[in-house]
This record gives sequence, C-alpha cells and structure tokens, in this order.
Amino acid sequence: MSVIQGDAILLGRPTRYRITVTTAEGAAVTAVQGSKTVTGTVQGGSCRLEVPTTGVWTVSAVLNGAAATRQVNVEGDVALELLLVSPVLNENSWETISRVAALSQGQNYWSVGDCKEIVLNGTVGATNFNNETVSVFIIGFDHNAAVEGGGRIHFQLGKKDGTPIALVDGLYGGYNNTAGAFTMNTEDRNTGGWADCQMRQTVLGSNSASATNPNANTLLAALPEDLRAVMKPCTKYSDNVGGEENAASAVTATSDWLFLLSEYEYFGERTYANSAEQNYQAQYAYYSAGNSKVMYRHNKTTANANVWCRSVAVEYDPTFCYVTNSGTTDWEDSTGDMGVSPGFCI
Repeated sequence: MSVIQGDAILLGRPTRYRITVTTAEGAAVTAVQGSKTVTGTVQGGSCRLEVPTTGVWTVSAVLNGAAATRQVNVEGDVALELLLVSPVLNENSWETISRVAALSQGQNYWSVGDCKEIVLNGTVGATNFNNETVSVFIIGFDHNAAVEGGGRIHFQLGKKDGTPIALVDGLYGGYNNTAGAFTMNTEDRNTGGWADCQMRQTVLGSNSASATNPNANTLLAALPEDLRAVMKPCTKYSDNVGGEENAASAVTATSDWLFLLSEYEYFGERTYANSAEQNYQAQYAYYSAGNSKVMYRHNKTTANANVWCRSVAVEYDPTFCYVTNSGTTDWEDSTGDMGVSPGFCI
C-alpha cells in the first residue's frame, strides 16, 4: 500500500462573524462573550471585529474618558453605532450633546447647572464681542416638553468662572432709544409684547429663518457655528399683545432660537406678568432647585446686574418684567438698558 505524506489540506476555515462598530475616531473597541474577547481600534470612522461565535456579545468603546457599551445579538454580520459621551459636559461636542438630547438621555450623563464654554464673536446690535469666552449652563432636561417640544436640553447664557452673568452693553443702566441697545424697545411701549419687541428681533435674532442663517448683527449670529448647527427652535408662550389688559387671549406662541426667560420661568409664581402665561409655562429646574437669580455683568463680574425677562408687565404699560440685581422681580420702562441672559435649546 502506498502512503502519501504531506501537509494537511485545509478544506475550510472556522466561521467568523463581523461586528462593525461606528464611533469616534481612535476609540478602542472591545467585544466580550464569556471568556472570549476581541479588540480593535477605530480607523476611518469604524472598526470591524471578527468574532468566532454567535450569541450575545457585549461591545464597548472608550476614548479619552468617554465610554459607551451595548449588547448585540450576533446571528450573522451586524453593524452598530456607539455614541461616546463624557460625563464632563464641557468635554463633549455640540453634536454629541444634541444626539443625547434627541434621545432624552441628558439627565443620565449630566446635571442641571453643568457648564460648557463657548466663544462669542461679532457685533450684537451696537455692541461688539471679540473672542468673549463665557459658559452656558443646563437649566432643564426636556423642560415643559408637552408645550415646548421634547428631545431637548435647555441652556442659559451664561457664567464666567462659575459666576452667573448677563451680557451688557455700553449703555447699561440708562434709558435710550438706540436701535440694537439692550432695551426691550426703542420707545416706551410694550405693544406687541415679546413677539414684536426689538430685543427679540434686533438684539437676539430669535426670529431668524434658521440658526444656521441668522439675522446679521444679532446674538444668534455671534454664537459659535457648531452650536448654531444643532440648535432647535423652542415654542414659548408669552403675552404678545401688551398694554394694560390682563387678557388670556393675549398669551400666544412664538418659535424662538433664543429667548429671555419669563417671570414665571425664573420665580415659579406670577407677580407682574400676564396671569395666563403660567398656564403654558413651568419654572426651570435650575431655579426651582434654589439657585440664586442674582447675575453679574459679563465685563465686570463684581458688579451685579438687572436682567430683562420677556414677560410684559400688564398693569404698568409700557413696561416689561425684569430680575433685579438683588434677585427679585420688578418692572421697568421698555427703553431701560439692562442685562441679557437668554436661553436656548439643543
């Protein structure tokens, strides 16, 4: 009998199943099933792991302290995305924050009061901001969602080194009719309420067609491009008629990119605003938790500031409500020049 000796002929190779993971560039990716572990690194936006068995695998990704984990049932080749989120709000991109907000998961990673730095650049009305670094901070997760829209994190601008601040212009503390000054209107009137005031349109640019195409010389235009790219409009109810009539019909909706907080959103009670506003509003979690309402001037953080609200003071035409420099509520003529501390949604 003849015997043929030689290398064994490989008729096939063990079956492998591909898990393709899309996540942040450079992230370390691991798939674990019992004692079996497969690892890889993201290159070109994804990482392909070849695992030897079917069944449930735990897949995780880690990069610079941010981590994400998900279980996947492998019955063939599968693909998944892992969103890397840092527990430190400031370490996340606005795109990441936006995606977490859309999933209504923000409270699982961050807390009310957490801050993220931004840099303001541009002319706002008659005031120029040149590389002005401030922080915005979370004031609520899915705040008043049934009315204002879900899948949103609400922020307010701003803080400096932990000190709550309002933006002020060079005319702060006086009265004037200069277009673009930090006044509610250029004349003493509150006709048209929040919807038609120059603060909303000329200073903030909240009526812009989109956040990525903002009205020129507005605060919206001075925000960073990556922030504006993920901003969501927010439905806000306010007195949009004005005058001395405390009528429920005066309270209607606007869609806002940037908004001043109302009296009720600050204080959780009505003093001077239209009494029907609170039917559509909720106090922000940041303020209901007892945080101070006292703010300071962005260009002099040792000096406190009066800060405008968007609420008409219905019994004192032609005035709007504001937060005093001692943290209480009051009213002032529309041409008063005060601080601005707007909110926005991601």
